[in-house]
Amino acid sequence: MFARASKARPTEFHRLLDSAFDRVFHFTQNVDCLEDKLSSLPHKTLRLHGRLDTLVCQNRNIHTFQITPEEFETKVRSRCPRCDKADKIRVAAHDTILVSFGNANIGT
Repeated sequence: MFARASKARPTEFHRLLDSAFDRVFHFTQNVDCLEDKLSSLPHKTLRLHGRLDTLVCQNRNIHTFQITPEEFETKVRSRCPRCDKADKIRVAAHDTILVSFGNANIGT
């Protein structure tokens, strides 16, 4: 999907938004990033559903990372690399996470 989207080209409407209006904001639900292929439209665009080339961690949405079309299929299904690194550091330091179930605390 990402490889196909990366080959797409902006439409006439994209070019009209890019050149004709200085005070236009472009809101899009598309994730294909076609706006990036034009000169000024990327600065006017608010992406409602994110970008196909940027993955966001499901646990910590401040963790984002760029991917290429070739990486998409494997990276979209993998764990967040920043969370993995933090987990390895935590385990190496022998930290524990306490999960509370009623009155019993269970260390994991």
